[in-house]
Amino acid sequence: MRSGYYSESSGVAAAKFAVMAWVKKNPPAAQYIQHLSGDANYAAPRALFRVFKWLVKQPWWSSDNAMGEVEYVLWKQGSMSTDHKRAELENLLLDFCNQEIEGTKNYKLKFYNVLHGLMKYHKVQLPNSDISEIKADTPPVEANLSMDEIRRVVDACNLRERAIFSLIFQGIMDEERFTMSITDGASLSPN
Repeated sequence: MRSGYYSESSGVAAAKFAVMAWVKKNPPAAQYIQHLSGDANYAAPRALFRVFKWLVKQPWWSSDNAMGEVEYVLWKQGSMSTDHKRAELENLLLDFCNQEIEGTKNYKLKFYNVLHGLMKYHKVQLPNSDISEIKADTPPVEANLSMDEIRRVVDACNLRERAIFSLIFQGIMDEERFTMSITDGASLSPN
């Protein structure tokens, strides 16, 4: 049972396996993902998977031959001869973000940006739209954690993460103290 290799439920493990299998079948996507780092490397495979699974259901965007989904879309977009034709994929991407993805504007922009990143990485032109065309379904989250909440989060971490969070927190506090000392009239000049 493959889900035994994951700490998540079997449904999450199955979804991860499907994404990994899709990436393996689409080498241009794998190349792009490998060059990413941090959170982008984690989020990009799932975002590309969702975009392409939707895109190949659209008229004229699925391959009739043995070409992979990503390879076909890169080829098709690269062979477009006019700006008007190249804009077709951009318009589909906007439709995907606004109709198929539910969430904040920033969440939707992750899907938009990952396809643009893939195209740019493979040097295929994709026109940029005004991102104001992407509409949020939910308001952005705006909240501040209290000092007690931050302390509870840090205390719940293992030793390695606790050290990292403590260092980050100390840097924020140092910056805050520095800013307060300047605004209170302290001078940095030696006079």
